[in-house]
Amino acid sequence: MSRLLRNPVYIGAVNWHGQLQGGEQEAIVDSTRWQQVNAWLGPRTNGRHRRRERSEAPLRGLLYCEPCQSPMVPTCTRKNHRQYRYYICLEAQKQGWASCPSKSLPAHRIEEAVWQRIRERGLAAEESAGRQALEALVERIDFDGRSGRVTMRLRPAEAAGPAEGSQ
Repeated sequence: MSRLLRNPVYIGAVNWHGQLQGGEQEAIVDSTRWQQVNAWLGPRTNGRHRRRERSEAPLRGLLYCEPCQSPMVPTCTRKNHRQYRYYICLEAQKQGWASCPSKSLPAHRIEEAVWQRIRERGLAAEESAGRQALEALVERIDFDGRSGRVTMRLRPAEAAGPAEGSQ
């Protein structure tokens, strides 16, 4: 709705490279009223362009769908004022759920499994260090939604070979 109310066409103008320019159309709303409404709406914030904190998705860029070799990307949904975070196979997101057996995975489940494996191996990383610690230790994480298996490949500097296990 705010996008509609902010449209400069109503005052006979167009947005040209971030500047309002006179348009060819006739104004249907008084310019003063339009400016008052825009001031009342406050600064523009477009949810699609709002930047998320990287800490919300510590496995971004590390987690892949094993069956289709696509990245698993972070997303979230809200229900009853509560946010639920997931990682979704990019292939399934783009091509539809039938295109991939892995589909999605609750974020807390996979993140806890990864941290548990790091702790089990006695690697020097603290969960509070977040994404930077993971990037330093982990090269890649593969999730197979058919079996629930998670394979984690550590960086060569931290381990002699790949570390594997199932969730």
